[in-house]
Amino acid sequence: MKRLMKILSVLLCLMLVLGAFTACVGGGGEDTSTPQGGGDSERDAKIRAEQKEVSLLVPGYDGTDPDSYYTKAIEKFEKDYGKEVKIIQAVGEQLWNEKVAAQIAAKDPVGVFVISVDQYLGMYQKNYLMPVNDYVDLTKKGNQIEVMNDFICFDGKYYAAGVSATPYVLYYNKDILSANGYDPDEPKNLYEKGEWTWEKFVEIARTCTDEEAGIVGLENMFDEVFQASNACAAVKFENGKYVLNLGTPEMRHTLEMVQDIFNKNVVCGNGYVTGQNKFLKGKSAMHGAYAYEESVFMELKNSGALKMDFGVTAFPVGPDNKDKKNFGHSTGYAISTGYAAPYSAGMLIEYILDAADEVNQTKEGLLMEGSRELYDSLAENLYIPSYTDGILERGFGAFYLLYGAREGEDINQILSSYETTYQKMVDDANALLK
Repeated sequence: MKRLMKILSVLLCLMLVLGAFTACVGGGGEDTSTPQGGGDSERDAKIRAEQKEVSLLVPGYDGTDPDSYYTKAIEKFEKDYGKEVKIIQAVGEQLWNEKVAAQIAAKDPVGVFVISVDQYLGMYQKNYLMPVNDYVDLTKKGNQIEVMNDFICFDGKYYAAGVSATPYVLYYNKDILSANGYDPDEPKNLYEKGEWTWEKFVEIARTCTDEEAGIVGLENMFDEVFQASNACAAVKFENGKYVLNLGTPEMRHTLEMVQDIFNKNVVCGNGYVTGQNKFLKGKSAMHGAYAYEESVFMELKNSGALKMDFGVTAFPVGPDNKDKKNFGHSTGYAISTGYAAPYSAGMLIEYILDAADEVNQTKEGLLMEGSRELYDSLAENLYIPSYTDGILERGFGAFYLLYGAREGEDINQILSSYETTYQKMVDDANALLK
């Protein structure tokens, strides 16, 4: 269990910290706001009238990195408004969202904090979130209203700003594919023909796996992609309430797929962060990861550190994914309920979005031809299981199911062992519904 929790912690920090680089995916509104820190607008007056200190909680950020766009945003905000930003951190094994809850309970709520898709529903239902409509200019770039409508709009109000929509994709090694008799862009070609399925993927992965050479068919960073690519969540929200979804065909198909390729007829490496390193070293034919990794890979390629030729396409879809939904991730910035300086918190969010956009512009220039169009298309058709599965233990309920399957545990036992516990969590979540 300690090993599993360590994996969860690493993956969570990776999603949250790196996910911030994707605020521009899908576009944003035009910036029609008053220049920051300038003029004597009513909004500026309200900001200046609030308390001097503004608190900020970002997982993995402690304020010491001078190159972080958070640091640059904070410095500019403090200079323009004469405020002081206090960096708050979770300690020990406490998760960032648990720290937010503890601060609210102590009547010392956090001003601005990162919120992840697996916390959108739960935090709203527990009344941890303040509507941001009055405090953030939602026409600014970085606020993707279509995505916010899907995930964080309740009762006609938005409960987070700067919400991202980051698609998960499949990178592939063209050299390995060619060496095994495939077109170097075989995955992309199959996707464009509407034939990029789990079955085709497994066929290619098995053909390219070479145990003697240490090459596997796939290295993958986030197992939840197998849920999403089969349109499968452990919890659904139907007819105004949560419903446990463990005994469905799509859940069984998903667990069987994971168990087959990771444990029974192995074509996958251990994955996660070490898996990405193996892909970059030419030891994996394909690699599942988020779209933001492309700019990182391209920087390595341009510097000469990455020798292989790679391509990118969508992740293959499972048999139950009739609408060909795509896995993705989403984060945003929220203001705690009861926070005494909401106008200041809202302006700090805008400064962060502006600073992040400067980084994004640089990253955009590194993408391969056609990648931006692909990512925008995928982001319009996302399926994020953790949105509803987030009501389960620490937001990672379904992760435990997938982990058990890839470790070779009996699928019937996996499902039955979690059913009672998860049903209680579903009942508790339903009790919070208005």
